[in-house]
Amino acid sequence: MTVAVTASAVVATTSFVYSVVVRRRGERANELRDWQRVVIYTLIEEAASITFDDLKSRYLQKAKAMLSRHVPNRVIQDDSLKRILLDLQSEGVVIRGADLAYQLQVKLPPDPRH
Repeated sequence: MTVAVTASAVVATTSFVYSVVVRRRGERANELRDWQRVVIYTLIEEAASITFDDLKSRYLQKAKAMLSRHVPNRVIQDDSLKRILLDLQSEGVVIRGADLAYQLQVKLPPDPRH
């Protein structure tokens, strides 16, 4: 019976530690994605209009300067940047113009006089 209790305790502890690690990875991924969104938005805002290549170059400079740890390779891949840009476009925050450059979409409040 002692072996069964010990085995049960080991399994429970292992499951708990695993769940904490998985949750922390998810939280870290969300924090990183939120950070990426802010940086990309800010870079577009500062440039008024910016091509993907220029945005990527400025993003890499900012990421290397601001992130305390080594920048993971998945963070600097084109797919990661494109995913964030698509999210910002689908939310109506950023538009991609005919010249294929990204810019903020300014939404003015309706005129109360009309």
